[in-house]
Amino acid sequence: MKWSEKLHQGNCQILKLSLGSRLIIVFAALLFGRNGFCQLNLNSTEVDEIIGRSAKFIVELQSNENSEGGAYKGEWPAYMQMRKAFVLLGTRSLYYDSNAFTTLAIHNSLAESVLTDSTLNYLKPALNSAYECAQAFQSEGQYNFWRLLEPNRPDLLGDSARVRRPSHFKLGSGFINNAANVVNDADDTSAGELAEFYQFKMGLIESNPKSRNTYNQVYLNYTDTNRCNLHWFNFIKDGNRHYGAYLTWLGQEKCIGKRFYLPRILANNFIFFLPKSICYPEPGKPYIPYGANDLDAVVNCNVLLARSIKIADEGMSRSDSCAVAYITQKIKRKKWSTAGIYYPNRYAIHYFVSRAYRSGIKDLGEARNRCLSHLVKTQNSNGSYTGRNRVNQGDPVQNTVYAALALLNMADPASQEHKAALDQAMRYLLLSVNTDSQSRSYWNAGVYFSGGTVVRNNLFFQSESLTTALVLEALVKYRAKYM
Repeated sequence: MKWSEKLHQGNCQILKLSLGSRLIIVFAALLFGRNGFCQLNLNSTEVDEIIGRSAKFIVELQSNENSEGGAYKGEWPAYMQMRKAFVLLGTRSLYYDSNAFTTLAIHNSLAESVLTDSTLNYLKPALNSAYECAQAFQSEGQYNFWRLLEPNRPDLLGDSARVRRPSHFKLGSGFINNAANVVNDADDTSAGELAEFYQFKMGLIESNPKSRNTYNQVYLNYTDTNRCNLHWFNFIKDGNRHYGAYLTWLGQEKCIGKRFYLPRILANNFIFFLPKSICYPEPGKPYIPYGANDLDAVVNCNVLLARSIKIADEGMSRSDSCAVAYITQKIKRKKWSTAGIYYPNRYAIHYFVSRAYRSGIKDLGEARNRCLSHLVKTQNSNGSYTGRNRVNQGDPVQNTVYAALALLNMADPASQEHKAALDQAMRYLLLSVNTDSQSRSYWNAGVYFSGGTVVRNNLFFQSESLTTALVLEALVKYRAKYM
């Protein structure tokens, strides 16, 4: 029986009532909020079944071989979507995209489920295949978002060159072809390092990654200190100052002299499409967008999560403390939707803070408390959480699973308020499940991350497998803790 059908049985047989009675009940439910009338009891047997069906969906959607269409063995389907036309990027479109970040995110979420519940050990072959797939994006211990592929425009570089670029998204102008060839980044590298540690914990590789001297060290070379440039988005959101936290891109940004510093930054961004601007990408050369590195609170959460193993042994570095301060400041200022340049969903920051906090970064205590308070106060009456309408029409499933995992990772065990919010969020997710023709369970793809800055509310990266993996993780953790 579908979970949506449960609304019409047991405690909630409102369809049998007259229209007037139904209107009274609906009004009362709205009045009393999430403690209203229609409550769906969570049945452990049915939760077990839906866990099994969603795991089956994820395993069977994973690519088993390299295909001529551009899918690679070990990855899951992911899409790069333009919601509306944008200068240089083209018209509204949807393309399959082979990228490291989605594959690693699914791997790490599934690994959390396996490490929580050993009955899911049958997922290990899929995890091993995903990890091997991700190594194609790795070079000298760092990870890139895209693979090295032949250029989309051979006329710019020649047939023998290889560049980083999307696997299917159509790149038109020379500018956008050159700009797609991005440098390695902290987000993908932290996800890759975390995946390697999970592989070790699950017994899939023998060597402990933290035994390497280079493990977790690369981020320390790219911090918001002693810089000679400033990203325009950070300038607008944070002002003309440097925080010492971790930067997104693992590469050298273009330098601007100290004389007329701010006017020159603004001028270069204004003429970004001209070769004389420091923002202009060069053919064949790895590129940092706009020529300037940026500061993103979610990226800093991910770096802290990856570094938590090192921090447990050696303590917090100055950069770790600066990262905590930057994240906390964003949350204190209630920058829920803009704390992450590349994460437009309102409740993304709650989820990523919770992962770092749960891993042992207790200095995030103030950020954790404020996130929990916000989760309790802003839950919708039906148990969901929603963001801005322009991001996937509020993206209720993705925002709700972020909120549910945040509560599971860092809620106060003694708080009835936290437990009530979690219960309602889990009910909403169970009511939102889809069933395909093969009786597999899945959830509609939400926005995991975006193109950032000017396209952060337009160019989205989504995957049904990823959203389903996150809900599966929430169900597994909820079952282990409360059922």
